[in-house]
Amino acid sequence: MNARIKRKVHKIMDLCFDAKDFGHDCMVSYQGHVTDFSIRVYKDGYEKSGKKVTFNHSLYLDDQSLLPLDEAEATLDEIIGYLEKLIEEGI
Repeated sequence: MNARIKRKVHKIMDLCFDAKDFGHDCMVSYQGHVTDFSIRVYKDGYEKSGKKVTFNHSLYLDDQSLLPLDEAEATLDEIIGYLEKLIEEGI
Protein backbone atom coordinates (compact mmCIF):
# COMPACT_ATOMS: atom_id res chain seq x y z
CA MET A 1 0.00 0.00 0.00
CA ASN A 2 1.47 3.37 -0.92
CA ALA A 3 2.13 6.11 1.64
CA ARG A 4 -0.62 8.47 0.39
CA ILE A 5 -3.29 5.81 0.77
CA LYS A 6 -1.95 4.79 4.18
CA ARG A 7 -2.13 8.44 5.39
CA LYS A 8 -5.72 8.70 4.17
CA VAL A 9 -6.69 5.52 6.01
CA HIS A 10 -5.08 6.88 9.18
CA LYS A 11 -6.99 10.15 8.75
CA ILE A 12 -10.25 8.22 8.37
CA MET A 13 -9.54 6.37 11.61
CA ASP A 14 -8.84 9.66 13.42
CA LEU A 15 -12.05 11.16 12.05
CA CYS A 16 -13.99 8.10 13.22
CA PHE A 17 -12.72 8.69 16.76
CA ASP A 18 -13.82 12.33 16.49
CA ALA A 19 -17.22 11.36 15.05
CA LYS A 20 -17.82 9.13 18.08
CA ASP A 21 -17.43 12.22 20.30
CA PHE A 22 -20.48 13.64 18.50
CA GLY A 23 -22.56 10.48 18.89
CA HIS A 24 -21.90 8.85 15.51
CA ASP A 25 -20.75 5.23 15.23
CA CYS A 26 -18.26 4.13 12.58
CA MET A 27 -17.59 0.47 11.87
CA VAL A 28 -14.24 0.19 10.08
CA SER A 29 -12.69 -3.01 8.77
CA TYR A 30 -9.33 -3.69 7.13
CA GLN A 31 -8.43 -7.10 5.75
CA GLY A 32 -4.66 -6.90 5.31
CA HIS A 33 -4.23 -10.06 3.28
CA VAL A 34 -6.33 -8.60 0.45
CA THR A 35 -6.07 -4.88 1.39
CA ASP A 36 -9.84 -4.62 1.60
CA PHE A 37 -11.06 -1.54 3.49
CA SER A 38 -14.66 -0.91 4.45
CA ILE A 39 -16.55 1.60 6.53
CA ARG A 40 -20.13 1.87 7.71
CA VAL A 41 -21.35 4.99 9.49
CA TYR A 42 -24.45 5.21 11.64
CA LYS A 43 -25.32 8.88 12.02
CA ASP A 44 -26.47 9.64 15.58
CA GLY A 45 -25.29 6.22 16.74
CA TYR A 46 -25.89 2.57 16.03
CA GLU A 47 -28.80 2.21 18.42
CA LYS A 48 -30.51 5.53 17.65
CA SER A 49 -30.32 4.99 13.91
CA GLY A 50 -32.37 1.83 14.20
CA LYS A 51 -29.27 0.07 12.86
CA LYS A 52 -29.67 1.75 9.45
CA VAL A 53 -26.39 2.55 7.74
CA THR A 54 -26.23 6.20 6.66
CA PHE A 55 -22.92 5.88 4.79
CA ASN A 56 -21.24 2.76 3.43
CA HIS A 57 -18.12 2.11 1.33
CA SER A 58 -15.90 -0.85 0.61
CA LEU A 59 -12.81 -0.88 -1.61
CA TYR A 60 -9.50 -2.56 -2.32
CA LEU A 61 -6.58 -0.30 -1.52
CA ASP A 62 -3.84 -1.58 -3.77
CA ASP A 63 -5.15 -4.14 -6.24
CA GLN A 64 -5.18 -2.11 -9.43
CA SER A 65 -6.91 -4.93 -11.31
CA LEU A 66 -9.96 -4.30 -9.09
CA LEU A 67 -9.69 -0.54 -8.57
CA PRO A 68 -7.07 1.87 -9.98
CA LEU A 69 -5.11 3.72 -7.29
CA ASP A 70 -6.45 7.12 -8.34
CA GLU A 71 -10.01 5.83 -7.90
CA ALA A 72 -9.12 4.32 -4.52
CA GLU A 73 -7.68 7.68 -3.44
CA ALA A 74 -10.76 9.53 -4.71
CA THR A 75 -13.01 7.18 -2.75
CA LEU A 76 -10.94 7.67 0.41
CA ASP A 77 -11.19 11.44 -0.13
CA GLU A 78 -14.97 11.07 -0.39
CA ILE A 79 -15.03 9.18 2.90
CA ILE A 80 -12.85 11.85 4.54
CA GLY A 81 -15.13 14.60 3.22
CA TYR A 82 -18.23 12.85 4.53
CA LEU A 83 -16.73 12.38 8.00
CA GLU A 84 -15.44 15.96 8.17
CA LYS A 85 -18.88 17.29 7.23
CA LEU A 86 -20.57 15.02 9.76
CA ILE A 87 -18.25 16.27 12.52
CA GLU A 88 -18.62 19.90 11.44
CA GLU A 89 -22.42 19.61 11.70
CA GLY A 90 -22.00 18.57 15.34
CA ILE A 91 -19.76 21.46 16.36
